[in-house]
Amino acid sequence: YTLSVHDALRIFASDIAPKSQVASLGAIQNFGGFLGAAMAPIVTGIILDTTGKFTNVFLLGAGLLMLGALSYGLFVRKPLTAK
Repeated sequence: YTLSVHDALRIFASDIAPKSQVASLGAIQNFGGFLGAAMAPIVTGIILDTTGKFTNVFLLGAGLLMLGALSYGLFVRKPLTAK
């Protein structure tokens, strides 16, 4: 079995949020993912129209992936606790 990005986000949410807030954090992450999926074709088209190269599209994707991984590494230090 393979681990998809969607599965990884569910795992992160359950690791860092209190049980009562896992679904809310997962929903926020899903919204961000769906927003990115909706914007990707538009941004890809703009980049291709401007530069004519797919290389820049892939570089942008790689940069955003690194930014997301870095943000988890820097901002998620310990599990959240319920008040």
